[in-house]
Amino acid sequence: MQAASQTNRYIIYKFMKKGFSSLTAEDLACTMVNPDFTIDFRKNTGEDWAATYQFKVVERLDHCKYNLQWVTKKSGNNNTGSLEPFF
Repeated sequence: MQAASQTNRYIIYKFMKKGFSSLTAEDLACTMVNPDFTIDFRKNTGEDWAATYQFKVVERLDHCKYNLQWVTKKSGNNNTGSLEPFF
């Protein structure tokens, strides 16, 4: 399995082994903040994550009221306020 990060590799492996429902809110949040995840997912599964699963991710995170700031941190100077993955 090829992936840009260890986190991506773990989430894709877990998805392939047990399916979408086995992914935790933290796993799903990582798919939202990591720009390389959809590319890695397509390479390893042949499926389009954004078209097939992205809306399910948003619904599930919204349902459990998950705050994406838990998996992001501020980057750059304080004026820009941009966020980057924490992992």
